[in-house]
Amino acid sequence: MKRYEWPGNVRELKNIIERLVIMTPGRTISAAQVPSYIGAQEGPRDGAKQGSALELSSLREAREEFEKEFIIQKLEENDWNISKTAEAIELERSNLHRKIKSYGIDMKK
Repeated sequence: MKRYEWPGNVRELKNIIERLVIMTPGRTISAAQVPSYIGAQEGPRDGAKQGSALELSSLREAREEFEKEFIIQKLEENDWNISKTAEAIELERSNLHRKIKSYGIDMKK
């Protein structure tokens, strides 16, 4: 996190910390739970658009970015098992499949 340039300044840092606190089960945040673009030396993936939800131009874009990251994190926590993930986030399996497809999430496993 020290090497990341924080183009959104304190607001971006605050947003990431709040998101980590809310989305992390338990009392400890590990490096694996920090968004991957923060660890990258070249900055955010796909440009600044994904650097922070605060940098997006609309509430809809910010909500979609948050939802996509949330789904990816939950899929990782459940070993990419769609049934377990759908149950964990209280969403119908068919809706989760639709969201995975619409966000272009690569099912790694």
